[in-house]
Amino acid sequence: MTKEEFSQWRENRTTQEVMGILEEVRNAYAHRLTSGGTLESLSDTARVVGNIEAFDYLLNINFEDEP
Repeated sequence: MTKEEFSQWRENRTTQEVMGILEEVRNAYAHRLTSGGTLESLSDTARVVGNIEAFDYLLNINFEDEP
């Protein structure tokens, strides 16, 4: 994939809509952690934090030119 193709993909309406949905889900997970509510267990907390990190990675994906 070229940088131009990546840019076209990022600017595509469908991509923008999917990214918006991913951001909403990510924000819901973050709200769950910061709202003062409790999670079932430490493993639930770790899972939620991991999900947030995964969404952050996807939402902030950038083009990386391979040599």
